[in-house]
Amino acid sequence: MRSVMNVVAVLALSTWMLGAVESRAGVTGTTTYEIFQNGSRVGSERLTWTEADGGQVTLEGECVLEVGGVSTTLRPSLTIDAATLSPTRYARETELGDRLDQLEALFDGGKAVYSVKENGSSSKRSIKMKPAELVVDSHVMSLLTLVADRYDFEKGGEQDLTVFDTEGGKAHSAHAMIRGMGTFENAAGSWRLKRLTVKLENVSVDLLVDDAGRVPLISVPLLNMEARLANYAGNNKAEAGGK
Repeated sequence: MRSVMNVVAVLALSTWMLGAVESRAGVTGTTTYEIFQNGSRVGSERLTWTEADGGQVTLEGECVLEVGGVSTTLRPSLTIDAATLSPTRYARETELGDRLDQLEALFDGGKAVYSVKENGSSSKRSIKMKPAELVVDSHVMSLLTLVADRYDFEKGGEQDLTVFDTEGGKAHSAHAMIRGMGTFENAAGSWRLKRLTVKLENVSVDLLVDDAGRVPLISVPLLNMEARLANYAGNNKAEAGGK
């Protein structure tokens, strides 16, 4: 399934909100992204931030994809340290008919323990790596929005991130850079927003970021994929023009 299932042989976690509710790390909130491929809607991602005692923030939700008449339900869960935004745990259940696959990655400094249960078999291994700064999952596009939290917009230029990719359970470097401005349009209006490009191993992903750090659009041009933030209505610092 070459939609979000291969959106990036490396993809994706998130700054989430619903409508005008911000969901930065440390703020409880829910967001919904509508997923499109070749201009047609193929699913949605609904995710919620919650903050627990001890400075841990958990993002969890449900993603539903319908491609080629086949419906797949994904239930991702990411826990990060609120102070550093570093991941401590990522898990995902994938439900396809009667089949249920699971994966989990536990992070401890320069080590990740990666467990997979898939199609009746299971595996577990330890991976040595630089401390992870971002988790990407080719099944969950909105995970990449955490890049907008980590990128230093005042500093600018190319900035590197250590990424743990759940596709195969490996680590690599991603490169993020502001590349001018982009336009986001919906029924509420049209906005000129900062375009933050993230170069992963096999693809580049564009994020449109407003002055509040929200990400109304995630785009993978190579695969003609988009995730559009539902009910986005801009903010008073963005340039907006109604239709």
